[in-house]
Amino acid sequence: MATPYPPTGMLTDLLRDAVAAPVGSSPRFAWIVRGADQGACQVQVEDHAGVCWDSGRVATADPALAYAGDPLPAGTYRWRVRTWSAAQDASPWSDAVAFRVEPGAFASPEAPRLHRE
Repeated sequence: MATPYPPTGMLTDLLRDAVAAPVGSSPRFAWIVRGADQGACQVQVEDHAGVCWDSGRVATADPALAYAGDPLPAGTYRWRVRTWSAAQDASPWSDAVAFRVEPGAFASPEAPRLHRE
């Protein structure tokens, strides 16, 4: 089977661009899967020193995943995702997307589940 396309349409807490998340929050990352049904995903968050959280491979058809690592201190981070199709074919990594963690940033309400296009 053909390799799935890399995920696109990257959102952090349902917003594009460098979203500001409050210190201690768990941002929710979402993306669009093209060309195949998603059977699993892997999200990585990095700071200036490299990867600071890796979800590992998570079996889920949901094109969204909440951050589940240690609390992030104030700063700028980038995240990326790759997916596996239901047939276990891995996609390339997505482009990385930046977000900020800031004291006093507005906390987004619980993000609804997103659906594939």
